[in-house]
Amino acid sequence: MAADQSDDNVVAEAVVSPYAPPFAEISTRHAFICKVSLILMSTCLIAACISCIFLFVHPVKDVVHRYWWLTLIAMAVYLGSMTVIYCLRSTAARRRCPGNLVALVLVTLAESLLGGTLTSSLDTPGVIIAFAITAAVCSAVSVFTYIQVRVDFTLRNGLRFASAVCLLLFGLALLVVCIVYGFHYRPMLDCILGCVGALLLSLVRVSGMLMALRSRSSQLTADQYINGALAVQVDLAFCCNVD
Repeated sequence: MAADQSDDNVVAEAVVSPYAPPFAEISTRHAFICKVSLILMSTCLIAACISCIFLFVHPVKDVVHRYWWLTLIAMAVYLGSMTVIYCLRSTAARRRCPGNLVALVLVTLAESLLGGTLTSSLDTPGVIIAFAITAAVCSAVSVFTYIQVRVDFTLRNGLRFASAVCLLLFGLALLVVCIVYGFHYRPMLDCILGCVGALLLSLVRVSGMLMALRSRSSQLTADQYINGALAVQVDLAFCCNVD
């Protein structure tokens, strides 16, 4: 009798769960978030490295300064690639390997190209700081969801966690800037702008991950973490849940 009542409670919890059926269990959700966060961390690190090339390699920087329209082309490539991936979101080629890997590489390169041209055009490391801190936040989310399943990584808890990590890293980054450069206006402004950008990127990515778990129409399963990362990237481009 007690066993039957326990089974009824489990079924009731599954029915009222706000998440899609494949992610009804907290352990499954955390494993999915952990893998997606690692992928997003890798994309941010690649974008940060390419942005460093555009900022510190002077021939590349001079080309971007000379041909200012390269930034507009980078924006068009980024939005165009995101639009194509969104339009192909329901096709089998886009959702299966190697199609999803090709789409992820395309998105990462487009994002890196846009970040690099903006870094070079504005002549500021703020974009690099934003990518680096976002990568650190994704790494922290991955560690948090990997080591424990007692505290559910809900939308509210996720946004709080990402905000707290961003503020912590912002304080550390500002301390390092003040030690290295002193209390000068430009380095501190670059650091502040980079940290604000990192906060926005982190919040959008964390909310995108969790909204993908809630979406019944996304057709994601627990082992489709590459498609989950792509859904977050498209959310970042269009500022809404579209997968």
